[in-house]
Amino acid sequence: MRLPEWSFVYCLLAVRGILWGSVVLFGAFCGFPNVDCRDDDPACGGGSTAAVLMLTSCEAVTGTLDSLASEDGAVTDVPSATTAGTPVLMGDIPGGTSSQAFFHFDISSLGQARVVSANLEVFQSSLSGVPSSVGPFNVDHVDYGTLDISDFGTSGLDSGFAQISDYTSGSYKIITVTSQLAVDIAAGRSYSQYRIRSGNNADATADAVNYDMGDSVTNKPLLRYSICQ
Repeated sequence: MRLPEWSFVYCLLAVRGILWGSVVLFGAFCGFPNVDCRDDDPACGGGSTAAVLMLTSCEAVTGTLDSLASEDGAVTDVPSATTAGTPVLMGDIPGGTSSQAFFHFDISSLGQARVVSANLEVFQSSLSGVPSSVGPFNVDHVDYGTLDISDFGTSGLDSGFAQISDYTSGSYKIITVTSQLAVDIAAGRSYSQYRIRSGNNADATADAVNYDMGDSVTNKPLLRYSICQ
C-alpha cells in the first residue's frame, strides 16, 4: 500500500545521544499516519500512527577547558570583597563571614555542539577547621558575567544542582555538568559559570577549604567535555 499524497512524518528526537565507542548515536521516534489504509478507505485520515526508531551518528570529540583566571575567584559577604589567585578560601570564615568560589570557562570554541557529557573538576589544596560542619557544599550553575561583590548569594540558573561532601585535600572534586553546559550552549552564551558555596556556623574559627583557581600552574579548575559538532 502507498501513503496518501498528504501523508507526513513526524519525529521526536532523543535529547541525549548514547556513546558507543567514539561514535554517538542519536535516536528519533517517528510516526507515519495512515500507513494501514488505502487511499479510498473512509477510515483514512483517522490519524493512526506507527512508531519506528531512526538512528543517526556522529564522531564524539573530547576536550578540556581551563577556568579563566581573570574571571574566577572568591567573593565574601562581610566585608564585601572579591579575591583572585590560587588558592581562594571557600566556606565559613571567623566572625560569621562566608566566602563563595566562582569558576568561569570560555566555551565559544564549542559552537552549537551537542553535549554528550561534561564534568566540572576543582582541586582542593588544603582545609581549615572542620569543613563538614558547614557542608555539604552546594554547586550552582550561574551567569554572573564579570565577577564582582554583587555576585555573592545571587540567584543561580540552577541552584544546588549538585553537592560536595568530600573534604579531602590534595584531590580534584568532580561534578557532572552535562545538562548545565548544554543549557549554556542552547542559550548562546560564550561561557559556562559555576559557584560553590557552604553554610555558616558563625563561630570563632574558620571551617573552609582552599580551591586552586585558573592561575594555578598544576591544578587548574577544569571543564572536561565530550561533544558532537
